[in-house]
Amino acid sequence: MRFPLLPATLAVGLLLPLAALAQDAVVDLAAVATPIAAPAPAADAHAHAFPLRAWVQERFAGSGVSAIDVGRPLPTDPQLLGPTTQTENRLRLGLGLDWSSHSGFLRKAMLEGEADVFSDIWSEGTHTSDQRLRKGFIELTTLAGQVSAGRMVSTWGLGILAQSGEEDAMQFGLRRGGSLVDRVQYAILPAALIQSGDPLKAFPLAVVVAYDRIVRDDLMDVENGDHGRQAIGALLYRSADLDLGAYGVSRTQRDKSDLGADVLMGDVYGAWRQKIGSYKLEIAGEWAVIDGSTTWFRTVAHPSSVDILQHGGVLRADLSRGRVSGRLEFGLASGDSRPQDGTLRNMKFASDYRVGLILFPEFVKRQAQIAAANVGDPRFAAAGPAGLERSDTGGAVSQALYIHPVVRFDPAQSVSLLWGAVWARSPVDVADIYKTAMAGGTPTGPRGAKDKRDLGLEFDTAIELHHRATCGITMLARVDGGVLLPGDAFSNPNAVDPAARDARIVGVVLGQVGLRANW
Repeated sequence: MRFPLLPATLAVGLLLPLAALAQDAVVDLAAVATPIAAPAPAADAHAHAFPLRAWVQERFAGSGVSAIDVGRPLPTDPQLLGPTTQTENRLRLGLGLDWSSHSGFLRKAMLEGEADVFSDIWSEGTHTSDQRLRKGFIELTTLAGQVSAGRMVSTWGLGILAQSGEEDAMQFGLRRGGSLVDRVQYAILPAALIQSGDPLKAFPLAVVVAYDRIVRDDLMDVENGDHGRQAIGALLYRSADLDLGAYGVSRTQRDKSDLGADVLMGDVYGAWRQKIGSYKLEIAGEWAVIDGSTTWFRTVAHPSSVDILQHGGVLRADLSRGRVSGRLEFGLASGDSRPQDGTLRNMKFASDYRVGLILFPEFVKRQAQIAAANVGDPRFAAAGPAGLERSDTGGAVSQALYIHPVVRFDPAQSVSLLWGAVWARSPVDVADIYKTAMAGGTPTGPRGAKDKRDLGLEFDTAIELHHRATCGITMLARVDGGVLLPGDAFSNPNAVDPAARDARIVGVVLGQVGLRANW
């Protein structure tokens, strides 16, 4: 069982809208994954530009999941048993205003706002709504560096710790939220202070410091009465073919009961891009370590606080040529076979970092929900550990070592096909907290298996139709589907019927239609 105060969310990372100025060039480093290029100087050095940008995103999605067999909850909750269906709709609006000049101390200014004005999910008779401001910030680029302030979407590196929520062409499923912060940030290229040419050509290293009020991520939401702060320092070296980055985060958060966590996080990220003949290759990786303590999940043996010590990361290679692209990804999120020993070791990636369609987004998520329901049932204990609701994985990669290959083929300009697989096992014996407690502390899976680590094998596919119309409008229709063969960590060795010993195969279908417009 995962018992996570998850580093992915405890270490909400950092959006790096970095910029630097030499005397003759303005350089915007806003996109971590895009090669850097300085704009050509205007013919009129005193010219000013005021471009206005606007965008609309509309998405409607529906999904169906077959029955998932990961044990039964003590309270009979229909939402934790049997098949489930879900529909959701999201309308997102954005507006941006840019100003730039090739003379003076202030060289560039940007205002940007974005809001989910309609964002609702309906599932098995329940309804949740999340209308809110996602972006509302100003960014000023000067001869002394760049200053940003306001509501931002926080992301870093490959996104395993903090996610923008933007779609990835090589991933299955939906991204929904992203990590939101109210931030004050300062960034500079030190080379801009010591030479008069383009600082990116001299030495493209950016230094960033920031301070956040956390608005929403996988572990907290101000609308639920939570509050959190984090201080950030980062270095990012970024050339046309190489990214190298490191950052540290000091985070404190509390809920309305004044329980929470204090953590320190370190993260390193790198990406190398190369063109080999007609092939494009990118090798990228990210690794994170979390150390801290929390007053959630306390036990009788550890009544004051519980330690946090977690690690994990990914390494992936992307290769493309013409209409065919491929990705091979390896990932590790540390596990915890002793969920009540006073140290939380199991890591969780950001929930919007999608690996497959079923194992983590549906199967492991359901297992964590049932375990939490059982531990919180008064027939098991008079009162469950505080913060038990935070053990929900939210569909994120958790406590796993996995291999994830994906192939994408574009047979026509408006058609894309994806095939992928996920094989995963736990780095430690799978330990459902309820079943493990009932077994006297022996790591035990959700259906009674002991000393097992195999999480399962999944096969996914998707077909996507997209049409770019006039006026910057793109229409999209997509269907994702997959099957999961659960591993022996979810078996029931004590079942009387041999056919019931293995957990049943799980199928998922997800359909979506959408419209995107940029002006």
